[in-house]
Amino acid sequence: MGAELRRWAWPQIPLMLLTFLSTWVAGVAFASDDAAVVLLTAWPTNDVLLRGLWYPVGLMTILFAHEMGHYLQTRNHGVEASPPYFIPGLPIPTFGLFPFIGTLGAFIRIELKPIPNKALLEIGAWGPLAGWIVTIPVLLAGFAMSDVRPLPAGDEFITLGDSLLLLLGEALFHPQIVEGSDVFLHPLAMAGWTGCLLTALNLLPLGQLDGGHIAYTVFGERFNRVAPALFVVLCLLGVFAFAGWLMFAVLVWMLGIRHPDIATDDVVRGRDAWLAWMSVAMFVTTFAAAPIEGMSVIHLLNLF
Repeated sequence: MGAELRRWAWPQIPLMLLTFLSTWVAGVAFASDDAAVVLLTAWPTNDVLLRGLWYPVGLMTILFAHEMGHYLQTRNHGVEASPPYFIPGLPIPTFGLFPFIGTLGAFIRIELKPIPNKALLEIGAWGPLAGWIVTIPVLLAGFAMSDVRPLPAGDEFITLGDSLLLLLGEALFHPQIVEGSDVFLHPLAMAGWTGCLLTALNLLPLGQLDGGHIAYTVFGERFNRVAPALFVVLCLLGVFAFAGWLMFAVLVWMLGIRHPDIATDDVVRGRDAWLAWMSVAMFVTTFAAAPIEGMSVIHLLNLF
């Protein structure tokens, strides 16, 4: 037990604390009427600090659940893995996707060695599944705490793209919105929105992302033959829907578009593939082609 605690002590715990602080700063921005003023020129009030605290509490719970879903399955299948690394990010309102949410996410390092496909499926899928299970109540509770307000004049606000889960939260808690108004998300709802975004990112069927692991266990080498085409689709989404996809495409390209050939048996079929079907459902309910509207490459070029 002592050795296990030491594995978690450095650098995992300091990184976790730093990420909590960086996401709290992002939460304060979400809780503020004028984020730039609060973050750059004025100390936030106690009410804003407390309201902003909902964001790191919700998001860190989602991230921790996601990574522990992976970690516990690696232990179950005897695969060497590190405790989760949380990655802080400087939250800069309106400047990019990851700075906007206050974190670059989290990950665990897994020893990629020959492994049965079913084990790889369970390791890859239980992370997003655990995070998705936590994301739903966080998002819905956040919608219950959100309010409807008139839209401000001009373009001094950010419009978020709607995933199916966001549409569900709106339909349940704010079904009648008059023209000229919209739901202004509570920081806890923003944590749920970020959880949806990170779940969809991880489930993209590319390379060594969770979605890549899952697709490889079901389709084998056939997946690697279509992976380059899927990568092109991701780049096109960056051009025409949301520029942040291009930044993520660079990361995918650096890690490898195709999945390494590490399976020791045939692809997963039948009842054993239920996690793959759940992953499709998770992706469909959390994905939005434009997580932030008006941020495609085409749109940004038209501004100049």
